[in-house]
Amino acid sequence: MVGFSRLLELNARSLNQSTDSLAQTFERLTTGLRINGAADGAADLALSTELDSDSKVYAKAVENTNSSISLFNIASAALDEQIQVLTRIKELAAEAANGALTSTQRAALDSEA
Repeated sequence: MVGFSRLLELNARSLNQSTDSLAQTFERLTTGLRINGAADGAADLALSTELDSDSKVYAKAVENTNSSISLFNIASAALDEQIQVLTRIKELAAEAANGALTSTQRAALDSEA
């Protein structure tokens, strides 16, 4: 009877180990991570955590850079618009310098400027 109890105990221990291993495998499959906790390797977990943190920092840096590019594009468009306005004012001033214009024509040029 003692031998049978020992066999049951070994089978139960083996079943527990298999269940634990299966649970760990399912955890890795569901999270997609090889390292899910310190039990999977403390050094690996520390490195993984640091790399994850670095990855988030770099992703934020890319996001900030893209925001800066958008801001510069908006500023560039605004400057282009100002250049167009100033160019038109210069053209109107050159037209207004024509001595052959009547006062009505000059007033029309002034109102556009």
